[in-house]
Amino acid sequence: MSARPPRTEQTHLLLLFIRWISLLPPLAALVLSGTGYEPDAHILQALVFAVLLNAALTLFRQKLPLLIQRWPWLVLFDLFIAGAFVWYTGIEQSPFYFYSLTPILGAAYFLRMRGALGSAGLYSLVFLAMVFLLPRPHGSTPVPLLAVSQVIGFFVIALMVGYVSVLLDDLRRTQHHLEKTNIELSRRNRDLNLIQELTLLLQSSVDPAELQELILRGLVHDLGYRRATIGLYEEEAHILTGWLTLEKIPTIVEPRQLSHATTISLHGESGPIARAVASCQPVEVFDGARPVQDVSMARRLVTGKHYLVLPLTLRGHLLGVIIVDQLPVSQPLSDPERESLERLAAHAGVALGSVRLCIHRAQQQAILAERNRIAAELHDSISQVLYGLAYGLDACVQLLPEHPEMVRRELAKLQPVVADAQARMRKAIFAMHTIEITSDAFSARLHRHLHAICPARDLTLRIELPGEFDRWDEALRQQIYRVAQEAMTNAARHAEASRILVTVLSQGDRVGVRVEDDGRGFNPADIDPERHLGIRSMTARVQQLGGDLTIESKPNQGTVVLATIPHRRRGAFLRPPTSRVTSYDGVPTHTYPAD
Repeated sequence: MSARPPRTEQTHLLLLFIRWISLLPPLAALVLSGTGYEPDAHILQALVFAVLLNAALTLFRQKLPLLIQRWPWLVLFDLFIAGAFVWYTGIEQSPFYFYSLTPILGAAYFLRMRGALGSAGLYSLVFLAMVFLLPRPHGSTPVPLLAVSQVIGFFVIALMVGYVSVLLDDLRRTQHHLEKTNIELSRRNRDLNLIQELTLLLQSSVDPAELQELILRGLVHDLGYRRATIGLYEEEAHILTGWLTLEKIPTIVEPRQLSHATTISLHGESGPIARAVASCQPVEVFDGARPVQDVSMARRLVTGKHYLVLPLTLRGHLLGVIIVDQLPVSQPLSDPERESLERLAAHAGVALGSVRLCIHRAQQQAILAERNRIAAELHDSISQVLYGLAYGLDACVQLLPEHPEMVRRELAKLQPVVADAQARMRKAIFAMHTIEITSDAFSARLHRHLHAICPARDLTLRIELPGEFDRWDEALRQQIYRVAQEAMTNAARHAEASRILVTVLSQGDRVGVRVEDDGRGFNPADIDPERHLGIRSMTARVQQLGGDLTIESKPNQGTVVLATIPHRRRGAFLRPPTSRVTSYDGVPTHTYPAD
């Protein structure tokens, strides 16, 4: 009976109310009967007995529906009592006619259409027997037409109430179905919201731990599970690590905490986690079996007897596991609930796999970029020196048979070149290490680099930096330095310039690196960037940063190289840049605000 909707209790009260209302006709007949206002003894006796019966039914109204469903023959007892009241007080003209219909109403409501027709048919036989076969207490004459009309009324009322009971049953089933549908829709809505959050986070995050936290919050806070744990799988070592746990109501039971760096080796394991990993299928545990063999680790992983292990996979590759813990012990997960968890695990696997793929691609791109940078470093600082050394040694080989003294002098000249190549190699290796680039370090390193590549030339370098250069992101300053270094190196080696100006400015969301020289210039249309590693290296570096590189030059009019790259900070011009004018020996001679 607990499955009935709340309005069922109101229907029971309505049936009892009808039984009490049906006693009004006998009460009225009792008041109006007799000579000299003496009450009719038969009506009085039947009325007293009916009141006692109604009082008993009202007192036990909570148990009555269950008793009728368990013992339907109790309706027969009520029918015979109501029929006895009718026979005892006048049959066709009895004031208890309306009261005699209440057992039929009860049978139609509790036993549906079958009870309605059965009670109406049985009571019709009893009523006709009272009319035509049994002796009449008042000695009155039977009225066949009235009796038949009353029998027809029995069936009409029974059919009407029975049909209403069937409609109520349909209404209850529909209500129950709508409630289940609403629960399922709510669950699916929570799933979709969580999947949407995973998708949005995937667009902006490259941190697997951030995705793990979102998955756990969705399971515990949104879907309402009491405890959830997630770990990541490392295929090469065949271990699970990177653990995170979230509980709705944390309890202090030691040992409980599971470290993020804890590793669980799956070699030799045969528990639920190992089975889920091996089969890439969910494993549900009801009997409290340990997830792993190690007792201490098992206590940290799960705290309940009923839990579910969900593997996280992407295209058949295992990425990790989710453990939904402290599930109800009394019953397994329903099919819709389990499907919801498996669907969530599938989307979580896609999200984690995508993040891992992005990280892997970023690492590969960083490796490739570093290789290209090293190639550019070697080309700019060592390749040309080695080329000149090889050319001189080849000349010495040709002169050796006839002019050994000249070869000796040439070899003596090549010795400083070899030392210079060695120094350049050490410098290139040193440059591969990341050193913080401040405004002072920026200028000093460019000065030293210029002196190293042009030690004997009278070349002036001027550097202009914004006042807030040191507050920029370190990675951005490193990239600005590399771009400026490459552009300055090209100007110093190939432009035959006497002055080089390096300017760094920032406005809005972009940073500009401008390198200008007064050299011999060239026609950009005559240059193939693919065959000039310096230009190609600068272009690749700037494009990797999402920027643009432009080169403006004319013969005998110098060259301007301008690189613009995105800057995270937005705002107006920074404070005016400062300028450093440096002679060929790399010593600053003057510092002043730029015009």
